[in-house]
Amino acid sequence: MNINPYTNQKILSITDELALGRNLLANERTLLSYVRTFLSFLVAGVSLIQFFDNRYIVVIGYTLIPLSFLFLIVGFIRYRKVKQALNRLQQNV
Repeated sequence: MNINPYTNQKILSITDELALGRNLLANERTLLSYVRTFLSFLVAGVSLIQFFDNRYIVVIGYTLIPLSFLFLIVGFIRYRKVKQALNRLQQNV
């Protein structure tokens, strides 16, 4: 990060701008992986409930469904926190 000698404003080098873009894309990929995990656990839970008669397997299925929503909530919270931090970093420049 450099400072413009005429305006005393911070300016990002091209390397810093590209790194910020990569971090934004990495944050979105992480959110998509949380959504993928949510869907996998949800489908696995519903499948275990629908296709098996064993009591223990059905209990595992009922456990996977709320756990999947927990993954989704944690993913969205983490995404928003990182996005806000990156936006603050971008605005401070």
